Amino acid sequence: MHKKFTLAILAAGLLTGSIVSIQSAPTASAKTKITTNKTFKKTSFLTNTPKSVYVWNGSYTKKLANLKNYPHTNLYSTKRVTIRTSSYYGSYYYVKSANHKIKGYVWHGSLVPGSYIKGGGYRYPTKHVLMSSTPYNKKDWSTSSDIGQTGRIFGVMNATSMKPYLKVPTTSQQKQVINFLKKKNQNVPKMIENRVSRGVRISMMKLYISGQAVELPMIETYPYHYWMDVNSFYPVLQLSKLPNRAKPIKTYSDAKTVTTVFGSRTYDFEDPTAQSTSNMEEGPITKVYGNGYGPNHDLSLVDCRDRLRYVTTKNIISISNNQPTLRDGIWYVAPSYQFVSIGGHEQKLRNLIDTSKSTDYRYVTPNGFTQYKYENNSWNPKFGLSFDFQKNGDVKVTIHQLSGTLNHPKTVGDPQTIATLTGANADAEMMTYLNHSAGWYDQYLQ
Repeated sequence: MHKKFTLAILAAGLLTGSIVSIQSAPTASAKTKITTNKTFKKTSFLTNTPKSVYVWNGSYTKKLANLKNYPHTNLYSTKRVTIRTSSYYGSYYYVKSANHKIKGYVWHGSLVPGSYIKGGGYRYPTKHVLMSSTPYNKKDWSTSSDIGQTGRIFGVMNATSMKPYLKVPTTSQQKQVINFLKKKNQNVPKMIENRVSRGVRISMMKLYISGQAVELPMIETYPYHYWMDVNSFYPVLQLSKLPNRAKPIKTYSDAKTVTTVFGSRTYDFEDPTAQSTSNMEEGPITKVYGNGYGPNHDLSLVDCRDRLRYVTTKNIISISNNQPTLRDGIWYVAPSYQFVSIGGHEQKLRNLIDTSKSTDYRYVTPNGFTQYKYENNSWNPKFGLSFDFQKNGDVKVTIHQLSGTLNHPKTVGDPQTIATLTGANADAEMMTYLNHSAGWYDQYLQ
């Protein structure tokens, strides 16, 4: 009886072990069948999720590796297959690492064409991503196979002058920019630096030139749980080449001064002719990184409204933000870009003007100025000067006479075009009109 009881226990133990073995094994059998359904040119793949992704053996009975542990390993494939078992079928890529230490089958839905570039980052050609500091994640809604359209480039483009900026940057250039931006750097404009620690990448994005879509390399960051284009690539490349982590050669505090570009034109590209219309109300300029850029060596690379731009060096103007400025016999007040009432700010500074030193006053905007005269114990508007930008790059200088009171100005007659600025020096000529004396404009007034 004791012997029978012992045999029963052994039999039960074997049965239990068998059951455990069956439950822990993959749902595969000797009937596993692999059918090639597609072959293609050797392609590098990476995973598209931070979660576990397994490499399986040919009989689909064993996990050979978890790709979660190999984020920098490029997996190469030339074929996609269907694996069938008695209870399952699915589509897989057969992959190999360069050293053949990893090889096997990976479910197609866990992979995306891509490669890791040593010393740089991740590249995803089918997603139009040239290089990224962070790996692709399929849950990122703004990352898709459809190329994005940049909303950061303004103005009418010149197809001929734009060509150099459409060029795909070299791998070395991509690495330089990615590694420069990965490190926190307060010198970089806020829009570019914003949440870079979450990720930064270089993407080819749509830009329309004369109604035709072209691809432009853009910098994107990840500030709000989606990717956002923040700047064209090549100005950032210039920034990354500067010494001392791009420490600016000049810094302005908008609490003390309003620094802007008179004439309003700022550029996304080093050649001004590539972008031929105005970007209204740009400013303030808070940093100047360098001068001497552009085909005429007359541009500065600046932080303008937290964004990297090129401006004409001669047109950069600084005016006090907390008191009126007397310049060549004329009082100047500039609009504040801080969170203040523009009208209230102007009035506050205007009340500080010492009329015994001058009775002429100009309120400067990026796109021109309005001139006033102190008469009969009050400031009266005389005229407004503005720049009208043409699609061909020309600039019309327009004056409109004013009458009435400061709070109720009236336009007298039709605006007059007093000059048309053309050619490469059009921007530099704008400052001349701010430098004219108060009486110089009398010739255009009734």
